[in-house]
Order: sequence, then C-alpha cells, then structure tokens
Amino acid sequence: MAENKVQFGLDKLYYAVITEGTGGAITFGTPKPIPGAVSLSMDAEGEETVFYADNVRYFVTQDNNGYTGDIEVAKVPEAMWEDVFDVDVDTNNVMVESSDAEIKEVALLFRFSGDKNKNCCALYRCTLSRPTISHQTTEGSKEPQTSTISYTAIPLPDGKVRATTLSTTADSVKEGWFSTVYQTATT
Repeated sequence: MAENKVQFGLDKLYYAVITEGTGGAITFGTPKPIPGAVSLSMDAEGEETVFYADNVRYFVTQDNNGYTGDIEVAKVPEAMWEDVFDVDVDTNNVMVESSDAEIKEVALLFRFSGDKNKNCCALYRCTLSRPTISHQTTEGSKEPQTSTISYTAIPLPDGKVRATTLSTTADSVKEGWFSTVYQTATT
C-alpha cells in the first residue's frame, strides 16, 4: 500500500492501565475505549547537546525524553475516572474524588487517518493530569463542552517511547492494535 502524503483525523482513542511489578517489570492492562476523541497533540521532549571543537559545532545530539501534550475528549468515561484517576464510587453509586487519590500510569493507543491508509500509534508510559472540565448555560443551541487531559509520555525501562504502524504494516497487526498494547516484535 502507498505511504500517506498527509495525515488527518483521530479516532479509536484507548487507554491501558500500567501495573509495575517486581524489579520494575511493566504490565499493560486490557485497553479500554475513550469515546469522543476530539484532538491529541504530541510535543517532543528532549534537549539538544552541542559540543564545540575546531571553532565549530563539532558534534550535536538530541535526547529523546518522550512527549507531552493534550487530549481533548467529549467526556471522560466513568470507568476511566475509577481506573486511572482513582475516584471511588460509594454505595449510592456516586463518584467521590479524594485529595489523596493516586493517578495511574497508562499506555495511550489511538489511530489517525491519511489520504491512503490509517495508522495506529501507542504511547507506552503516560502520566495523565486530572481533566479540565467546563460547563456553561445553554443559549440558543446546545454546544457540547469538552474535557482536556494533559499528559507526559516517558520511556519504558527498555527505552521505548512510541510505536506507530506504517503503510507496510500487516492488516492483522492494525486489526489487533486495540485489543492488547503492542509489544516490539523480535527477530
């Protein structure tokens, strides 16, 4: 299949809660959907290091410290409030947020489109901020309000930060992208 010339669109946004085991081993839970994905931004994090010699920039290197960005969604799902933001549900089925809640790390999975094919992406180790929430009165028409979640994606212990499918990626890999978090294939 031909490579995309442009990219657009965002759909199939999912999260998978991370569990850290003995020795720092990381396990990914089953991915769950975040319906109503509006936008996702990814800003590269890292510093440039410049070494001067012979009166010129002799060597330049860039660090890859992951990404930061924002996710805008129509509404944060109730399950995500419990799974990720550690909100309790009491016996009356009321969500109660506590000041000592511990936000869980997650993998973020999503898909974006292009002129030729859709590509899937995974950000492996993300810390999410509590969502911004806004409400406003209804005037002449009902305008949906969105929630924004900021995130920071850092490398896994093995250094991997992100995985993205290509135009040559097998359809079977893309079809299974949202059932489990993709792990690097070994040769």
